[in-house]
This record gives sequence, C-alpha cells and structure tokens, in this order.
Amino acid sequence: MIGITSVHWREAWKYGERAYRYCQHDVGHAIAALSLAAAALGWQANLLDDLGAGSLATLLGVGNLQGAEPEEPDCLLAVYPQGTLWKSFTLPRKVSSTFAALRWQGEPNTLSTGI
Repeated sequence: MIGITSVHWREAWKYGERAYRYCQHDVGHAIAALSLAAAALGWQANLLDDLGAGSLATLLGVGNLQGAEPEEPDCLLAVYPQGTLWKSFTLPRKVSSTFAALRWQGEPNTLSTGI
C-alpha cells in the first residue's frame, strides 16, 4: 500500500486560489510514476477509491490536522505482482477501525514558518 498526501499551503503561496488544482495535478503525476515503476518491475498499481477522506486520513496518520502545514489525504494505491488475482479494490471496514484505535507515534517536522 502506498498513501499519497498533499500540503496545500505549500502550493498556495505560489499558485494562490489554483493551489488545490495543482495539488491534484501533482497527485496524478505521482500515481502515474508509481504505476510505471511498478510495471517496470513486473508489478501492478491500482487506486483504492472507496475510502472517504476521514478514513483515508486515519489510515495515513494525518487525521489530526494542526499547524500551518496540515497534510491532506489524497489517495491510497495497492501495489502487487502482476497476475495476482485481486477480487476487489476495497479495504475491509475493520482496517479503518483498527488504525483509528492506534496511538500515533512521533510528530511531523515543520517545513516552514507557515502563513
């Protein structure tokens, strides 16, 4: 599993109101790069698109938004060997509840002084 997040403020200082669009653009590039790299190694990458923002944030450990540079959850990719039968591109419901019960370890570094 590979999770992708964005820090919208880091794009906002440069692009202003268009920041969200550029974050989405960057996520698309990341998905394409991961998919190509996986394929080159004989693997496959697929988007797990059934998670809501809250569940995805919990799973990626960014559910506690704080400070000037909160990370926003974007997507989750499943990466696995080609030829593997993957019946469903969804995670079992208990995965989110299991992660929600975990205590977060560590604190993210501040990248800048903020807004």
